[in-house]
Amino acid sequence: MDIKKLFKESSIVQKKKQSKTKKFIPIVQYQKKITFCIEILNNNNLMKEKELKSLSNQLKTIYSVNKRTIYPVNLVFSNYEQIREYMPVDSEKWNILKINESLFLDFSYKEKCLSLFGVENVVFLSSDAPTSLECIEEHTLYVIGGLVDKNRHKGYSYNIFTNLNIPCYKLPIKENIKIFSSTTLATNHVFEIFADFLVTNDWKETLTNKIPKRKQMKN
Repeated sequence: MDIKKLFKESSIVQKKKQSKTKKFIPIVQYQKKITFCIEILNNNNLMKEKELKSLSNQLKTIYSVNKRTIYPVNLVFSNYEQIREYMPVDSEKWNILKINESLFLDFSYKEKCLSLFGVENVVFLSSDAPTSLECIEEHTLYVIGGLVDKNRHKGYSYNIFTNLNIPCYKLPIKENIKIFSSTTLATNHVFEIFADFLVTNDWKETLTNKIPKRKQMKN
C-alpha cells in the first residue's frame, strides 16, 4: 500500500455520486491531517471468540462512519493479525492502513509513528485518564484500545500507554452532560463521538447527540 498516497495533505476529495442502492457518501469530503488508530488488544488472548466477533463489528462500524463523514481521518488498525480471521471478507478492500503487529509494545513506537505517519505527537483516549480532552489537534495520532472484555481487564489499556509515557485523555463527558452510568464506551462509540466533534467543534452538542438518551439525565 502506498502510505504517502493514503495519508495525503489536507485537501478536498471529490466523491462520485452513489447509486440509489448504496448508502449516502458526501460528494465533498475534507481530508484532515489527523490519524486515528485502533490498537487491537488481544495479546495473551484477552478476548473470547464472541468478544472478538463483537469487536469486528465495531471496527466495521468505525470504517463506515469514517467513510460517510465530511471530515474523515486517516484510519489505522494496528495489531491487526489478532482479529483478521474475524473480519468480513470485504475488509481486505477497505482503503485504510492495516498493520499486522502492535505499534505499542515498547518505546520504539516513537520511531514507528514518525516513519509511518510523519507524526511525533501521540495521544491515547481512555475513560480511565484523569484529564479531559479539550480539543483535537492536527498532525497528531489519536489511539484507542480495541478491547471487548465486559470490564474484566479494567485499566489494562490505560496502564500500557501510561507506562510508555504517552499522554492519556478522556472524552469530556461529565463536563458537558449528566449521565446515569459509567463513562466507559465501546470502541466504535468513542470514534463516533470523535468524528462528530470534527464536524461540530462543540463537545456539548456532540455528546448530547451521540450518548444514548437512556444514559442521559434530564436537566
